[in-house]
Amino acid sequence: MSAPRLRVAAQEDVSVKAKPRGRASGNAARDQLSTAGERAWSYALDGEHALASRWLQLGRTVAGTGTGRRPVPGALLSSAHLALDRLDWSPFDEALADLETISIRSRVHREFILYLRARAALVRGEQQRLLRQFSRRRQYGRNSRSTPGSVLAQYAEADLALSCGDIPRARMAIPRGEATTYLSDLLMARVALAEGHPESAIRRLSASKWLERAPRRGRIDLRLALASALDRAGDSVGGTRVVREALTQTGAPQQIAFSLATTERPTIERAIQQDPAVSAALSWFATTLYVPPFTTESGAPVPLSRREYTVLKLLATGMTAAEIAETLIVSVHTVRNQTQRIYRKLNVSSRDQAIRVAWRHGLLRVGEDGG
Repeated sequence: MSAPRLRVAAQEDVSVKAKPRGRASGNAARDQLSTAGERAWSYALDGEHALASRWLQLGRTVAGTGTGRRPVPGALLSSAHLALDRLDWSPFDEALADLETISIRSRVHREFILYLRARAALVRGEQQRLLRQFSRRRQYGRNSRSTPGSVLAQYAEADLALSCGDIPRARMAIPRGEATTYLSDLLMARVALAEGHPESAIRRLSASKWLERAPRRGRIDLRLALASALDRAGDSVGGTRVVREALTQTGAPQQIAFSLATTERPTIERAIQQDPAVSAALSWFATTLYVPPFTTESGAPVPLSRREYTVLKLLATGMTAAEIAETLIVSVHTVRNQTQRIYRKLNVSSRDQAIRVAWRHGLLRVGEDGG
């Protein structure tokens, strides 16, 4: 299955499964909201952030008319994917939590959720937990039918296995035959790198038809993998050139933070050192990911500011970013930025972890955790 066909099939599956069982598609506003969510999800899969955001905004506009207020799976999936691409954990976790609260029964949706959780695990250090979940699914025969969601989940499993050094499992997980997309070339190149054969990875990626024909996400990820292979082969100049090419494929480097974070770190660091344009584009990235978490001399987290402490207490009560923004009379964007600073100071990557660390260091007291 080609990448465009995979995207279209994913959109069609979300479209079909999103309709309520035993009833018509609903009023016009509800249909428009569902369609907007489906389109946003298909564009998010391709890495077309601007188009996905426009469809999400259209969905919010429709929801604001007073009908169809219940969130639709496509919109929540796309919101989660866009947040994951930016490594923006607060809205990512909120979107996944919302997906769970609307009681999704569709296997297709749950496979897409698993795909997103698996991708997040790569940068959250939760690979083993997700690999165990894939093993349980296989044990109970939940991978018997190939769907767009299951194909994406298989690629994510291969990535998780590679990150843990389990090359045989990674090879087994990579789909074959009609399910082949640019992800097959990408994962096989990563396998070659893991086995210590950068020249083989260079040959595969350089000859890949997907280098120019893949969706935006694929063109970026393939180039970053090629840059790593060139760097491993001793051609750091060539690797830097290809990193710069990858950056030209996106309008805002912050939108591909996930792709950069899952690229070999020495490759990105050398590109930053050797090319002023790359350095200028990725200065925010180096600051965000390469600087160790702030700590005091005793090893305890740096004290939070008064506003950060307030946000932490509200997070502990279970409030969403939107509810906190309304309470503090600030924008949701401001709340999410403050949340990210809290996570960094506490050296955590999720709300639950932040609350546990805050309890451990006495930042929260009884009655401030929603209990």
